[in-house]
Amino acid sequence: MNRVFDASSIFEIAKRGDSSPLVDGYALTLTSYELGNILLKHTTLTHTLTVREAEDMRHVLDRMLQTMTLYSPDGIDQETLKIAVELHLSYYDASYLCAAKELKAELITEDVRLVKAATSVGIPSRSKATL
Repeated sequence: MNRVFDASSIFEIAKRGDSSPLVDGYALTLTSYELGNILLKHTTLTHTLTVREAEDMRHVLDRMLQTMTLYSPDGIDQETLKIAVELHLSYYDASYLCAAKELKAELITEDVRLVKAATSVGIPSRSKATL
């Protein structure tokens, strides 16, 4: 089965140091920006990464994304908005659901709320911990 990985799972997999679960998986073209936001939060809000560590992690994440197929949510925008409104999700999160639906894929996320939303619309989902 195809797998769509959101930024939260890609980041956790990167911390684990084994990118093999990502190979041949899908990420959205916007995932790179979401990963950048995660790094920003870790450097400025939680102070769990120094700027240098965040820069190093960015290189690791970039290499990991290169092993994946980047999927553009363009063309499903109307459906994305509909799902975002109906399920009270961010547009970004709804994009992952739409991509998983379009690709007939399982969604891999660490976001419990997103797992519940996926389940409610019949999209299989789980966390990276079960990979």
